Amino acid sequence: MTGALLLIVLPPLVFGIVAIGEGMSLRATVAALVEQYQQQRLNLAVLTAIGFVPLVVLGVWLLVRRMIWRTWHDAGGYVVAASAATALVVVFMHSEYWPTYLPSRVPAGFPHGLEFTIGPFVFGPVTVLLACVGVGLYRRSRRP
Repeated sequence: MTGALLLIVLPPLVFGIVAIGEGMSLRATVAALVEQYQQQRLNLAVLTAIGFVPLVVLGVWLLVRRMIWRTWHDAGGYVVAASAATALVVVFMHSEYWPTYLPSRVPAGFPHGLEFTIGPFVFGPVTVLLACVGVGLYRRSRRP
C-alpha cells in the first residue's frame, strides 16, 4: 500500500523539484503541474499509471512463487523490494525527461519521451525481478 502511494506521489514531486530547479517560481510550477494533468500528450496522470506496470511483474512473480512453494508467507519483503526498485525507475525516468521539457513546456523531439515507455516496460520489470531475486538470496543466506 505504501509503495503504491509512493508511486502516485513521486511523478508530480519530481516534476515540481525539476521545475523549481530549472528556475520556475512556485506559482509557475503549480500552474505547469495543473496544466500537465490536463495535457492530451504526456498527461501526468497517465504517466503515473504507467509507472505501476512493473508491479504487474511482481504480481506474476508472487503467483509463480505461490504455485511452486505453496505459500504466501513472507511476501512482504518482495513487495517492499519491488516497490523500491519501481520507485527508483520512476524517479529516474521523470528526472531524465522533465529538464528537457521545462521551463518552456515545449516537447523535445524524438527520442525524448521514450523514457516513459522504456522505463516501466523494460527497466521496471528487470529491476523488480532483480529485487525479488535479491530478497530470495538474502533470505536463503539467513536460513539456519
